[in-house]
Amino acid sequence: MLNHILQAGTNPSINSNNMKASADASTTAAVIIQNYVGTILTQADLSLPDILPDLPEHQAKARDHATSWRDVIQPQMISTNTDIVSFSNNFDSYYDPLVKLAVKIQQNPSDTASINTFKLGVQQLQALVAQKQNATHTVVNSVGGFQTTLAEDARNFASDFTTAEAALAGKDGQIAALGKQIDAINSAMSKDLTMIAAGSTAAVVGGLMIAVGALAEIATAGVSTALIVGGLVVVGAGAGVAIAGGVDYAKQTSALSTAITTKTKLQQQYSATKNVNTIVQNLSGQASAAVQAAGSLLAGWQTLEQDFIVFQSALTSATPDLGYFLIAQLNAAKADWDDVGNHARKLLDYGSLPVSNASVTSSGILLPNPTATFARLAAA
Repeated sequence: MLNHILQAGTNPSINSNNMKASADASTTAAVIIQNYVGTILTQADLSLPDILPDLPEHQAKARDHATSWRDVIQPQMISTNTDIVSFSNNFDSYYDPLVKLAVKIQQNPSDTASINTFKLGVQQLQALVAQKQNATHTVVNSVGGFQTTLAEDARNFASDFTTAEAALAGKDGQIAALGKQIDAINSAMSKDLTMIAAGSTAAVVGGLMIAVGALAEIATAGVSTALIVGGLVVVGAGAGVAIAGGVDYAKQTSALSTAITTKTKLQQQYSATKNVNTIVQNLSGQASAAVQAAGSLLAGWQTLEQDFIVFQSALTSATPDLGYFLIAQLNAAKADWDDVGNHARKLLDYGSLPVSNASVTSSGILLPNPTATFARLAAA
C-alpha cells in the first residue's frame, strides 16, 4: 500500500489518459475544417456547362455537407472541450468532501458509513464519465458520417477537375487554343492598321474621337469618300484600301473581345474548379484527423470509467493506510484534472459552448445540487 501511495503522486488511478493531447488534435482538426468549410460556403457558383454539366450539383452537395459541419458537427466538436472542463469542475466539487471522508477512513478503516459514502461519490463521478463517454461517441459517429460524405465530394471534384484539366488546360486545351486565336487576331489587326496607314492621305480633323467598330456607314463618292476609324478622317485616292482595312479591323476587334472574354471566363472557372478540388482533397485528410482525435477522446473516457471501477475496488479492503492511499490518489487526480481542465478552457478560445456542472446518484438519478448534496452526505 505504501508503494501505491508513493506512485499516486505521479500516476493517479483516475487520470486524464492523454486527453490533453487528444483535445489539442481534435481542436486543431476542427479549426482547420471550419476554415475550409467557410471557403466552400463562400465560393462563387461554378459553371462549365459544356464540359462539366454535373458541376453545379456537386457544388450544391458540398455546400450541404459544409453546412452540416458548421451547424451540427462543429458545435459537437467544441462540446468535447466543454465536457473536459465540466468534468474538471465536477471533480473539483467532489474533491473536498471525498478528502474529508478519506480522513475519516484513515482514522477508522472499518468506518462502513464513510466508506459507502465515499464509494457513492466515486460512483457519481463514474456516472458522469459515462455521460461524457456517450456524448463523445455521438461526436465520433457524426465526424465519421461527415468523413463519408466528404469522400463523396472528393471523388466528385477530383473527377470534375480531371475532366476540366483535359479539356481546358495543356497545350491542346481550349484555353491554349483561345490564346492562339487571340494571337492570330492581334496579328490580323496589325495588318489592318498597316493597310489603313498605307491607303490613306489622312488628315486629322479637330478632336474627333470615334471608337473602332462605331462606323455606321461608308459613303462611296469617289475621292470624297470619307472613313472614320479610331478618330482619323481618311480621304483621298487610297480610301478604298483604307476602307477595306478599317472594316476588317472592326470585325477583328469584335472577335478579339469575344475571345478574350471567353478565355478569361474559362480561366476563372478552371482555376476555381481546381481550387475547390484542392480544398476538398485537403479537407478529406483533416476529416480523418478529426475522426482519429475524437476516437482518442472517446478511448480516454472509456479508460477513465474503468479506472473508477478499479479505484472503487480499493475500498473493499480495510487496510491501515487506506485513507492515506485515497488522499494521495485524490490529490494526484485533482492536480491532473485541474491541468487538463485549464488547458481545455484555453482551447475554448477557438469556440465555446455553455459549461454545465452535473452529478447523478448511483442509480443514475440527477441530483439537483450535486455539490451541496454530496457535501452533506460526506459531512454526516
